[in-house]
Amino acid sequence: MQAVILCGGLGTRLRGAIGKAPKALSPIAGRPFLDILIKQLRKNSFTKFLLLTGYQAEIIEKHFPEAVCCRETQPLGTGGALLNAWSKLDEEFCLINGDTFFDIDYALLFNFVRQNDLSVCLALRATPDIQRYGYVALEQDFKISAFVEKTALPPDIADGYINGGIYYFQKKTLAKYQQNYSGTFISLEKEILPELLQRKMLSGLPLGGKFIDIGVPEDYTRAQTEIPQWLEQKARPALFLDRDNTIIRDPHGAVRPKLFFYADTLNLVKEYQKKGYLTIMVSNQAGLAKGLFTVRAVEAINKMVQEKYAAENLKIDQVFYCPYHLDGKIERYKKYSVSRKPQPGMLLAACEQFKINLAQSLMCGDNKETDRIKLPYLPSKIITRE
Repeated sequence: MQAVILCGGLGTRLRGAIGKAPKALSPIAGRPFLDILIKQLRKNSFTKFLLLTGYQAEIIEKHFPEAVCCRETQPLGTGGALLNAWSKLDEEFCLINGDTFFDIDYALLFNFVRQNDLSVCLALRATPDIQRYGYVALEQDFKISAFVEKTALPPDIADGYINGGIYYFQKKTLAKYQQNYSGTFISLEKEILPELLQRKMLSGLPLGGKFIDIGVPEDYTRAQTEIPQWLEQKARPALFLDRDNTIIRDPHGAVRPKLFFYADTLNLVKEYQKKGYLTIMVSNQAGLAKGLFTVRAVEAINKMVQEKYAAENLKIDQVFYCPYHLDGKIERYKKYSVSRKPQPGMLLAACEQFKINLAQSLMCGDNKETDRIKLPYLPSKIITRE
């Protein structure tokens, strides 16, 4: 697969940190960011690289003499830079922002594209910070239905998916734009994608992995420690577990419940931890939105679960719960959330904390409606309870 990397950014916001260097070569703990990005892409089986250069192009081209480059002589925008390189594009390729670290498993993206015969697909990241980004509205069949700007957020949306800066394209999809292209400035995000959206050609796949936009000063500072630490980790699969009626009998909001622990789940965790799996608890707690119990009560039970498993020499590596429900009466929780199962937000949040091999992971729960997570690449195990 060909990786086409947007490297023409000015890096204006980073001038105080990187001087006049091109943004794509911004040092991360002493290593140029583009070095890190290309190394990660090679690990994902990319063998061909096309660098779309602009500002300080000669520095980037000298740094990567083995790469094919296409230089813009004036700012062309993300769409213009891509169309300017038309003759160098393969029939299918991945377009990747050269200032974004999103460490996804590309095989999951490519398998999804092949299975659904897609011509365009965006890698999506789940985030609670839609006030900063806006969000991408996604249908049940993974078709993108809207790009919602941060200035037009509905009041009943708690979180959402954003564009992760990674795009799979079949070249033929862009032929219409190339035919009319005259070397002017074109934005991929504001001109080409909205038109493809109207033509119902855009799909999006939620994926997990560390995400950092190094073009933002505070995130660039954070990247200096977080990216090297992330790269040192070894990816591990995870066993994702529901809580109520999976790990414990549903306490039904009791403040000081005497918990009943299911032995079959405990044995399952033992089996998977011997294989090196992480164990992550993910539970819907709609009772918070409905005012049936408090955050303190939920977290007290979660702590009791962790302590019981620790007493069995088992570790629950992290705990996530979703307090949101549209039928709630507590206003701050009366919202739609991509963290409420079967949506995958909690699992993808775990993938930002831990380097998780999602292709080998498993979701386990008792509810076939909510514990079959809406990720086409993640299998589920449904436990039957009386």
